Amino acid sequence: MTYQITGITPGQLENVARAPGTVPIIDSKAAARYTDAVSPIFACRSLAMRAFGTDAMLKTARLVMPGDAGEAIRQLFELREVACIDAHNAAHGCFAARAERFES
Repeated sequence: MTYQITGITPGQLENVARAPGTVPIIDSKAAARYTDAVSPIFACRSLAMRAFGTDAMLKTARLVMPGDAGEAIRQLFELREVACIDAHNAAHGCFAARAERFES
């Protein structure tokens, strides 16, 4: 099984963290992409992963400790009904990335 993660780059995250007021929207063309790997920013973050089916309904969710994102994504994609996984920073709930099944 191959998956691809689309999310913000570490540099974009640094800029978002410094932004006053509302969080800026980041152009998806500038987003970081990882295939069968996770972003380095996941190494030190607790994440809430929400797994959705093709019907856009929540199928399951998981709290993931720092450094365990790759394994959690692989385990969630073992469930046939899971089409994509949204990763959020666990403490504040901010969106971090989306993992999708990927056919190369």
